[in-house]
Amino acid sequence: MLRRKRFLKAGEDYIIVLRYGGMIRALALDERPLRIQRNLLFFYGYTADDNLDYIERTDLSFLFKFIIQNTDVKTIPPEKRAMIDVEHVDLKNWNLQEIPNFLYPDPILTLDVSQNPSFEFDEDFTRQCRNLTKVRFRSCGSRKFPTNIVYTPRLQELDLRVNYIKNIPNEVGCKHYRI
Repeated sequence: MLRRKRFLKAGEDYIIVLRYGGMIRALALDERPLRIQRNLLFFYGYTADDNLDYIERTDLSFLFKFIIQNTDVKTIPPEKRAMIDVEHVDLKNWNLQEIPNFLYPDPILTLDVSQNPSFEFDEDFTRQCRNLTKVRFRSCGSRKFPTNIVYTPRLQELDLRVNYIKNIPNEVGCKHYRI
């Protein structure tokens, strides 16, 4: 349906992403953009008395924006790769969905993946990071705990602040975690 209305090419796959507050988050297939839009309006201070049916039809790009994107794999340019310290990896606000492959064999001690709303930890990566002691997963808007992080054997500090996580499993072996 979306392909016909937006004149998109038939052979390519597209996703809907939400841009808000300087961050980009890919929507899951079961998420409903209109429901998200209404919830964001309530979050920004609108009420049911504000004639939301009219407001939702106006341009709200100053608050948030839904974008149709191609699902092509994006590569990280060599200039950006050179800026990464292999022991203390800072991927803050890179709009990543997973750890880049070129970081897998490196001995990472600390990892900052804050402000990456669509980010998910890969099980293979967490099993290979035997020296990883600190993870910052702040301001990602995540509702569920990143379960693959429990496979990291030496994790001592896990920062989960500014997320919507309600339960932390007992299998988490780190000594200090912040919610």
